[in-house]
Amino acid sequence: MDFKNFSTSPDSPSVDQVSITPNDGADLLSPVSSLYVGVSGNVTLVGAKGNTVTFVGVPGGTILPVAVVRVLATGTTATNLIGLSIGILRATYSLFIPLGSDRLITSGGHVFYSVGQ
Repeated sequence: MDFKNFSTSPDSPSVDQVSITPNDGADLLSPVSSLYVGVSGNVTLVGAKGNTVTFVGVPGGTILPVAVVRVLATGTTATNLIGLSIGILRATYSLFIPLGSDRLITSGGHVFYSVGQ
């Protein structure tokens, strides 16, 4: 089945799932767009913008609709954590574009830099 035409809105079904083991020293291999908490407890995480926050007393079976790059071991007591992704999380980049015949071309959410004609 081809999922490229599926919606990637916050209420869309996840297209990728990954078991998460909390770790103070390493980011997830890929950011996730939400976090399923299987067994109740606290969840301390680093969000997509680098902020650390603790969700206290999260009930088991909850899906936290937050973009996550790391789940910390320190402060996390909840278990059976699963990262859910509804699509590709895009990073924000600053670009320097020189003057002249250089230009940016966008296609399908990607940015290409073109030099010359």
